[in-house]
Amino acid sequence: MPALSFLFSFSGRLERSRFWALVFIAFAEFIVAVYLLDVFGGPGGSIIAVGLALILALAFVVTLASASVRRLHDIGASAWYIVLMPLVLVLFLIVVGSLGSDGRSNKWGPPAGS
Repeated sequence: MPALSFLFSFSGRLERSRFWALVFIAFAEFIVAVYLLDVFGGPGGSIIAVGLALILALAFVVTLASASVRRLHDIGASAWYIVLMPLVLVLFLIVVGSLGSDGRSNKWGPPAGS
């Protein structure tokens, strides 16, 4: 159980190499969750597979959050900066979604809608 507590701990510090290892583990959890849903979660699928996928998806979020908080601690920053991560993503989506189209053809094709 010490390994699992390390994945979900929000106290202490975390150096870069272990941070990236936890990010890798978190995305592995996510990939397994998506695989379980894809293979076993369709119509008539196993409720157990869906439940495991939901648990793994939650583990993905908690592992990524705990690694980020401890990495912020390691660089001397407050864990509250983690709140900025979704905000930055939302602002990025608003800016990109609000920009006007380039009216010329480019390497990706003609303007959309023409």
